[in-house]
Amino acid sequence: MQLLQSLIHNFKQTSFGIGRAYYPLRILGYAYGILLLVLQGNSRGFDSNIHLLIGVFLIYPHVCFLVYKLSGSSRFVELSFLIVDTFWAGMFIGIMSFAVFPTIMYIVMTWTGNMGVRGVRQCLYGIVATIVGIGVSSFLKPITFEPDSSLLIELI
Repeated sequence: MQLLQSLIHNFKQTSFGIGRAYYPLRILGYAYGILLLVLQGNSRGFDSNIHLLIGVFLIYPHVCFLVYKLSGSSRFVELSFLIVDTFWAGMFIGIMSFAVFPTIMYIVMTWTGNMGVRGVRQCLYGIVATIVGIGVSSFLKPITFEPDSSLLIELI
């Protein structure tokens, strides 16, 4: 019962730290990823991997914020989510076949976000998470390097 009361109290609090600041940024970043995945699917064909990532990208930012709120604005929780963000960026990069502009954008967004929050150590954790994400994506789709994505993807 006390745990439930604690969770309710944490959820009702109004002051948040880094997690509140990252919530809208996370929504925009994942919406950008969804847009690129849809464009990629239209140009090269949809497969279950694209559907999987779109589903994750729709839900994940909201789950992060909910867990962050329930944790009582835990900095550790948000730093962990930043690492998971870079993992998903690696998955995205692998599924998008290393399309140049989206790859650069996601690396810049995630690695600089990690660097800005906790410095070089957090950024290094992010780099490792990105490499792991690319590796995991190779189980879903063979790693291919097709940097020549459609013009629409490059313009967005």
